[in-house]
Amino acid sequence: MRRHFFSTLLLLFALDHGGLAGQTGAMSGPGAKGILWSVDWSPDGGSFGVGGDWARLFDGQTLEVRGLRPLEQSGRVSKLRWSPDGKQLAVSGPDEVTALYDIVTGGKTELPTAEGTRGITWNASGQKLATAGSDGALQIWSASGELLNTTKPKKAKSLTGVAWNPQADIVVTVSEVIRLYDGSGTLTHEIAYRPAAKGPVLLLCVEWHPSGKFFVVGDYGNHDTDDQPELQFWSREGRWLKTIAVGGGPIRNVSWSPDGRFL
Repeated sequence: MRRHFFSTLLLLFALDHGGLAGQTGAMSGPGAKGILWSVDWSPDGGSFGVGGDWARLFDGQTLEVRGLRPLEQSGRVSKLRWSPDGKQLAVSGPDEVTALYDIVTGGKTELPTAEGTRGITWNASGQKLATAGSDGALQIWSASGELLNTTKPKKAKSLTGVAWNPQADIVVTVSEVIRLYDGSGTLTHEIAYRPAAKGPVLLLCVEWHPSGKFFVVGDYGNHDTDDQPELQFWSREGRWLKTIAVGGGPIRNVSWSPDGRFL
């Protein structure tokens, strides 16, 4: 299999009343070659972090690398998530690199995981966060980096995404199945995903609607069995609501508009 390497170019489009304002900003970090997997703006819009084969924190206005040094990640970054107060940036990675960065002091707190993580999420208060382990474990942490609980269901495979309900103490993880947990990390529901598919279908992402009443998941599909990628919507109680067949490539990321009208 041939592997292609790309010099990463990050583009920013300025929006003006729903339309493109006609200007873009472009930048690449020092030595920034590879693929980017995640981007997240700070709550105040003043900064944004990007991560993938490299990680950087940028000023939202000047587009310059913010701080005295880039994010010190020795491996790939799968997800970045700001704390609700904008003081910490949580970073997950499949190469045993998961950490919290204090934006105010510049400090770094590593979260020790068995095999790295592929997803990370904060609760609404910012007092706790959850990580989706490559070993199939859901781990709950305090905002200071203290491990509070680890839950690994039997036969659990690598988790590919995790999301904390913005209105309730409910955590959802995705892999080959959907699992719902309470805020302490106790498993409450396990849902078989696409049982009618011709072959196995791996879920890649999950995101709660801002109302907290339901969540959406996106999957990889299965090219070998002609199972096309889908978006599926599920209630907070674990009840299927709707399916949208997307087709094309895998659905790796989803995000809601703040008012919940657009996905």
